[in-house]
Amino acid sequence: MLIIGHRGCAYEKGENTIAGISAAINAGVDGIEVDLRLLDGRVILLHDGTVTRTTNGRGGYKNYSYDSLRQLICKNGQPIPTLEEVMPLLLKVENIYLEIKESDVFGALWPILRKKPTQKRKIF
Repeated sequence: MLIIGHRGCAYEKGENTIAGISAAINAGVDGIEVDLRLLDGRVILLHDGTVTRTTNGRGGYKNYSYDSLRQLICKNGQPIPTLEEVMPLLLKVENIYLEIKESDVFGALWPILRKKPTQKRKIF
């Protein structure tokens, strides 16, 4: 049986955040699942199509520019991270689950994954 940190350690440390992912890794999970969306050409970690539930912002994330979205604060006090920011953490686990929320993510995803060593990692 594998133990997967769904959105990191979402309940205790904030979903899809650096603190949440770090907490899940420190707890000894076998893998991490994160949610990916695209904004202004950058892959961000965000489950919902809005920022209302998880940040101090309101409305759809596409109503924000990347720079203004990065000014929002998640419930744990951190900004919404990019995939590039969390890749060093994700590479600490054997299984990486990337939930792609919208098809436009694919074009921006491959260059990020090509930069990172994925030996011994399963990316789903």
